Amino acid sequence: MLAVLAPRYWGAHLLALVLMAAAAGLGWWQYDSYQARRAAEAVDLTRAEPLALTSVMGPDDVGLYIDGIHPSSEGYRFLAAGWAREVAPKLGLS
Repeated sequence: MLAVLAPRYWGAHLLALVLMAAAAGLGWWQYDSYQARRAAEAVDLTRAEPLALTSVMGPDDVGLYIDGIHPSSEGYRFLAAGWAREVAPKLGLS
């Protein structure tokens, strides 16, 4: 009988099998999450209706403009959040 098949190594073999199964499960999970992300990125946004900036950013948000016309960095974050709030449900992403 081979020395590596001796009963004293059965615990180590079982541990190796459990670790291999865990690695395979984690690999499958990672592949599935990658596919889900690719599917989310593949949503066709070319047919989405355009939104007026005034529907997302109004005159009461003056502090979010640098010069009264152009948004500041906080203003861009506000615009992106408003856009996502308005458009995501129409695309079925929320």
